[in-house]
Amino acid sequence: MIEMSLAARESVSIVQADLDASRLGQYKMQLVRAGGTDTDPSIVAALPDGRFWGGSSITVNHMGTEVRSVLRTVAGSVQDTLGEVERVIWPRCAKHQNRLAVAEPSPDSPEGWPVWWCDGMGGHVLALIGHLRY
Repeated sequence: MIEMSLAARESVSIVQADLDASRLGQYKMQLVRAGGTDTDPSIVAALPDGRFWGGSSITVNHMGTEVRSVLRTVAGSVQDTLGEVERVIWPRCAKHQNRLAVAEPSPDSPEGWPVWWCDGMGGHVLALIGHLRY
């Protein structure tokens, strides 16, 4: 396990809560090293057995220290790993033909907490990340 910020660890827990609410709690996500340098390792979200998809890696030094800024990146990495490794498309918007909702900055929140965003019918917030309910 690599050393990472409190914000990164909190972000994994927040996204895990959404997985659990979606009945996908068997995917206990973790952040793992996927390359980079010794001083600036690249990290990605990985499955419990360590498998991951590295297309959304980010270096530790560029993750940030605030949860809301890190959360969007972690959520996207979790989505990418689930989709590419397990072929699980998550989360989906049932109102719009099960379209994939993606992590985006909130259009309505002055605090900037990221949301799961569906682009169906002009777009809408599916839920704040960490507050997904099915």
